[in-house]
Amino acid sequence: MWITSKKGRAFQGYLPDDVLYRKKSAYPSTKDSAYLEGVSNWMLDVLDNPRSPILKLINTERVRQIAEGKDREINNSSAKGILDYLLQINAWLDEYDITLHL
Repeated sequence: MWITSKKGRAFQGYLPDDVLYRKKSAYPSTKDSAYLEGVSNWMLDVLDNPRSPILKLINTERVRQIAEGKDREINNSSAKGILDYLLQINAWLDEYDITLHL
């Protein structure tokens, strides 16, 4: 089989063939269930902190339901993405000391 990517050629001989020739995913996602547990617990901590900057931007009750796995419309795969994104926004707001006046 022919390796067409520069990365594939660069790692030929260093990575197993099943890694070099694996089917690529449309976008990265983690399959580890501990990841969802981790982002869920982190989001619950954010929700419990009244100084979290993102609280003014979100429906805290709905996000809590998602983090607790109790939302009937959001599956685990979507929950990971939603919580991860909200945590990144919160971290950015916090790191750059953004104050929201809504």
